[in-house]
Amino acid sequence: FPSIFLSGIFKVILKDKNEVQIWEADPVNHSSLVLATGTTTARELGDRFADSVNVKDFESLVANNDWTNAIQAALNLGGRIDLGEGVKKISSSLIVKSNTYLHGSGKGATVITQGDGDNTDFFVSENFYTLTGGGDLSTAPHNITLTDFTIEGNYLSGSWDDPTATVVNTVGTGVKFIASRFFIDLEINNIPDNAVYSESTGSFDSRYEQYSRISFAGRTSGQEALVFRGPGDIILDDVVFGLCGVVPVSDSEFLTTRPSKLYPMEPIHGLVIDDESPYTGHLEFGTVHIYAVYYGYGCKTFGVNRFNGNHLIAENCLGGVYLSNGANGIFSKIELRANGRRPSFLDAGTPISPLHDLYVEAATIWGVQMGVRVFRYSPSQGLGATPSIVVAGDNNKIDLKWQAELDGSESIQGDMLLVTGDGNNVDFTASRVNGTVVDLQGQGNNIRGTVQQVYTGTVLKRDSGSGDVNSSNIVSITAIDLTSASTLFNSIGTPRTETIALKGEGSSSATVFTGDRLLTSRWCNWDITYDTGSLSSTKSSFDVAEGILDISDATTKTLTLAHNLCYTPAFGEIQLETRTSNWPNAALEYITVVSATAADITIAYRWQATPTAGNAPTVYAHIGRK
Repeated sequence: FPSIFLSGIFKVILKDKNEVQIWEADPVNHSSLVLATGTTTARELGDRFADSVNVKDFESLVANNDWTNAIQAALNLGGRIDLGEGVKKISSSLIVKSNTYLHGSGKGATVITQGDGDNTDFFVSENFYTLTGGGDLSTAPHNITLTDFTIEGNYLSGSWDDPTATVVNTVGTGVKFIASRFFIDLEINNIPDNAVYSESTGSFDSRYEQYSRISFAGRTSGQEALVFRGPGDIILDDVVFGLCGVVPVSDSEFLTTRPSKLYPMEPIHGLVIDDESPYTGHLEFGTVHIYAVYYGYGCKTFGVNRFNGNHLIAENCLGGVYLSNGANGIFSKIELRANGRRPSFLDAGTPISPLHDLYVEAATIWGVQMGVRVFRYSPSQGLGATPSIVVAGDNNKIDLKWQAELDGSESIQGDMLLVTGDGNNVDFTASRVNGTVVDLQGQGNNIRGTVQQVYTGTVLKRDSGSGDVNSSNIVSITAIDLTSASTLFNSIGTPRTETIALKGEGSSSATVFTGDRLLTSRWCNWDITYDTGSLSSTKSSFDVAEGILDISDATTKTLTLAHNLCYTPAFGEIQLETRTSNWPNAALEYITVVSATAADITIAYRWQATPTAGNAPTVYAHIGRK
């Protein structure tokens, strides 16, 4: 194109070859119009640039490398805001209003941090402090997105396991929202308080779905990773966070608990789902993985929570998952791995007793349905008197796969399952249990399962409780590879009614039965068999012993019959039957049981007269109840 030189003030219009105007400059009216490729309407450049705000547009507000005022000025405009690349330090909270889309150039590429001793929350929804604890969600901000950047909380001066690291900031939550229809997708590291805190109370705007979505990853927090107190219809999509509630190594040696700031009577857990009044809201899970919570549970609920979950993982925590009374819903899979163990340097001073892998208190109204997998790895602490899984609530359905790693020649010590609630349904497959497999203390439960390798412990311990109220249970367990130190069945008390089927196999020195045997006045059905590999030593809850009656004279005689009943029978559990193809020509005056031991029974009998013809009858003793 030839050069054109103009002198004076001119309005310049540029057209394409089809005479379509694509640019205009009007110095008189201080405007410059531009037509974006593929569009039909020319717009002023200033208007065009304002479609997406960049915080660099406010860089003049940056002082001493503090970007607080610059970022806040951009947030005040709302709309689409680009944080740009690089590390940007703030010194006070950034307030986010409705209809804001704040994005970075990528996690790790854009980093928001705070200075030493600034002790500030990072992103806080507008009016949070006036709404918290009772304000209506309908008046809270909405339609907010925070995505594609990293929050570095500057909590510790070094890595969590660095013995020289110290606390730099004691306050700071990554995202603190009372809002609806928001989306979070961030990386959050080294945060003094919570990575994310979400709350809602009161009524909501019924014109709109309150759907929100949270995704974040990171590690190291001084408090819980996530505290969820609403709003409803939220999805925890992909959450991976670990090392919650950590303190500098130098402070941890004699620390036996870490109370939560928000829940002073509780230790710090990883994920807290709180639906106690006045908080509202239920939630859905995608994949949530919480690990290394050394003073509490990986996840704990409060209140009447309704949830539907795909995959919840609690790993390397003091305890796994605690579902409170009122929790209800469905989990496809809860995976509990290597809980009950801590790094050795944390236990150098005073060890902390482990919590349960799973505690199900859920009982009110609905209950829960879930698939559970438990893996106990060395060097997990032995659970001792703390059962791995406790079902204290009612009407829950659990499908359980439970395994322990070998620790030397035996597995890690600890009981597997304690059921104290009512009306629960538990199906399990277990291996390498070094303790009680099932401790049943509730009523109306249905427990079915198989277990391989039971070391020092009991397959089934059933306690009928004070007044024998724990009745109507149905239990069916197959147990193989029991050691000599194992017990198949420990019966405490005598329920009014129950059905128990136990099939065992293992050492001939194992104890098949101990405790209180059946009472003939109760409607109970036991089917117990223990196979030692030899018919002569196999034990059962029902046996038939037999012997030949002597017909040589009419004096009183006794006959001792060995039996394989798994306990000493009561006289009322022994029924005598006599049979022969050619009955003697004399009648029996009496035949009765006179003694019973764990190995045999003795019967006494007498003929009215000495038989002179016929065959000696066989007496069959039906022992036990079938």
